[in-house]
Amino acid sequence: MTSTEQQPSPTSTTIMPASPSRTATLLANLSSVTSRVGTAALNANRPTTKPIRLIAVSKLKPAADILALHNPPTNHLHFGENYLQELLEKSKLLPPSIRWHFIGGLQSNKCVTLARDVRGLWAVESRSEEVHGVAHEDRLRVFVQVNTSGEENKAGVDPLTGAVPLARFIREKCPRLKLQG
Repeated sequence: MTSTEQQPSPTSTTIMPASPSRTATLLANLSSVTSRVGTAALNANRPTTKPIRLIAVSKLKPAADILALHNPPTNHLHFGENYLQELLEKSKLLPPSIRWHFIGGLQSNKCVTLARDVRGLWAVESRSEEVHGVAHEDRLRVFVQVNTSGEENKAGVDPLTGAVPLARFIREKCPRLKLQG
């Protein structure tokens, strides 16, 4: 190694790539979902000028799986995680070009950690009304998570009674948040 080459930091972690068969499975799954979403958009007469953002949720899957989808040929950008600790760890390991979505329940005492420590945080998708306490220089983009199934074990607000009031609350009372949808 020459003096101009940098050695890896002793604290850096190398991500072992996903196996070729695992990568092929992940790419096939992403392609299938993308195709189904595209078909649904066409059937719904959705304007092609309004692209649909597909968020791949990793939920306890290894960082190698995310990297396999983020790397060429797909270069997928948007990934979601519903456990704060997993998101913190993965955002430190993986490229800063990834746009992270936190989709789990968020306690108010964790808001600052999320905003401060997650590189590439794109949005928080949580039903917590306490999110307005985020101390972040820029406005944090957030989504309202809606429980369309009505199942009590699923997260999200009721689409008929909770979505509009929460969206209004965010717009009127949370100047540091930018409601995305």
